[in-house]
Amino acid sequence: MRSLIGRVTRKSALVTVFLWIAVTAFSQQVLQGTWATQADGFRGKTGQRVTYSFPAGGTLSGRIWGTDLYTDDSSIATAAVHAGLITPQNGGTVTIEIRPGASTYQGTSRNGVNSQNYGSWSGSFVFVSGGTTNTTQIVPANTIQGSWSTQADSYRGKTGQRYTFNFPGGGTLSSRLWGTDLYTDDSSIATAAVHAGLINAQNGGTVTIEIRPGASSYQGTSRNGVNSQSYGPYSGSFVFIGGGTTVVPTSATTAVTTVSPANAIQGSWSTQADTYRGMNGQRYTFTFPGGGTLSSRVWGTDLYTDDSSIASAAVHAGLITAQNGGTVTIEIRPGASSYQGTNRNGVNSQGYGPFSGSFVFIYSGTTGTTQITPANTIPGNWSTQADAYRGKNGQRYTITFPGGGTLSSRVWGTDLYTDDSSIASAAVHAGLISPQNGGTVTIEIRAGAPGYQGSTRNGVTSQGYGSWQGSFVFVRP
Repeated sequence: MRSLIGRVTRKSALVTVFLWIAVTAFSQQVLQGTWATQADGFRGKTGQRVTYSFPAGGTLSGRIWGTDLYTDDSSIATAAVHAGLITPQNGGTVTIEIRPGASTYQGTSRNGVNSQNYGSWSGSFVFVSGGTTNTTQIVPANTIQGSWSTQADSYRGKTGQRYTFNFPGGGTLSSRLWGTDLYTDDSSIATAAVHAGLINAQNGGTVTIEIRPGASSYQGTSRNGVNSQSYGPYSGSFVFIGGGTTVVPTSATTAVTTVSPANAIQGSWSTQADTYRGMNGQRYTFTFPGGGTLSSRVWGTDLYTDDSSIASAAVHAGLITAQNGGTVTIEIRPGASSYQGTNRNGVNSQGYGPFSGSFVFIYSGTTGTTQITPANTIPGNWSTQADAYRGKNGQRYTITFPGGGTLSSRVWGTDLYTDDSSIASAAVHAGLISPQNGGTVTIEIRAGAPGYQGSTRNGVTSQGYGSWQGSFVFVRP
């Protein structure tokens, strides 16, 4: 065990953060903002997207720092004018995405607004879309400009790493596409994104991929006018994490329209998951209409049989209601030896013995942000470390941490952490959970590294360190 001598910790004040949810850009309510509204109330909810409508006749604020990436205490509306999305005269609607703090922010003069320079700050935001009439897509910072022939094989082996690409409109679909949801890394990323329903060839768009190991087989399907091909064993893969050309309401006076994700499957209240049996680890997003009729076909609690009504199970899990419907994401799991029935949220699920297939919910909800703990999750505490798994490189472990946690000073690294760091405190540093509410994270074991970089994020200061024998990264859902 290492000594803490020589490791100096400077802790920033812990900001209030909310429950961790997966990054989604859909089912977004529009908040009525003023020209003084700031984003610091969402600090730490990295990846969360929030849509604001600002009234016409606004007064520009002097509180604006940064360009494209803005400090989260900037006036959002004034930053939107600076970005060319709205005007003070007409107001308009914009969507922001919460980002971690940065080491520096660059001021510029744009569209009649002077933004200021600043040094290190604890939270940031970028614009995802917005405008007074048309939906304008803003390319996130650190985005790679891709072409319609760009492949992911140059990132092979960087398992768990994520890369964001922007593809231009007017693209030509490629025949180089193998797989469904999980694609070979020599596929055209842009064409795969069309196949997945995230972008289209006419408009292009921005997507994020996560690098995965090679698989034993890839299944071809026809989706969104694109035919992907099947293939056998291959050396590298990727999946999409998020993306698309987000749609937002064009006027503050129009009704708020809920936008389902582009690749969401339209389900009914009798839809089951047994058609996906055997596709373990694959995730599917379903949208269910309001006015649903609850089904008696629900077996299990948290882990459900795959012939259960997905929508009724989602009500049982507290994610949606029969009155309003909503959108949920499930992950396919193997069959289990038994399923436990319970009474939750007005739904009675039944117990059952051995069954051939299962599913769990990953995230969802039209109002709340209820987190479902996956099956096979390891209960952790706020001092749990990953060094017990050292050497099991590439293995993933899902750990749930209780609320009311105490942050530890034992955090070394940024994104790549030493394996004797407090996993929970590192997860707060990464913007995934909060001490107040706890939460569930998945880590992937990595080899030791020659050096680790310290930084301050989300109220946690991680420390720098030299060579160490083992590491881990977080794998976001």
